[in-house]
Amino acid sequence: MDIAIDAEGNRYITGYRYPSETVEGCLSFLFKVNSNGNLLLNITVGNNGTFSEALTLDEDGNIYVTGYNDDTIGGEIFAFVEKFNNTGHSK
Repeated sequence: MDIAIDAEGNRYITGYRYPSETVEGCLSFLFKVNSNGNLLLNITVGNNGTFSEALTLDEDGNIYVTGYNDDTIGGEIFAFVEKFNNTGHSK
């Protein structure tokens, strides 16, 4: 899990959860919460088996989420970086 705060005090939170008991069921998320605690964004990052580990913000308000995808069938692990604008659209 990782948290970043922008100049307006919005908090960006990324991490992952297991809605099922398998690695394939792991889902990563990106939340944006304003300074009043209101949820502004709730985004699923990647697909099943994606583990988001860190995030950073740039001066233009873009959000970069990094992590890995665990392919349990092939036994391979792939790193990823996904870029979102400040409204949550993937770029």
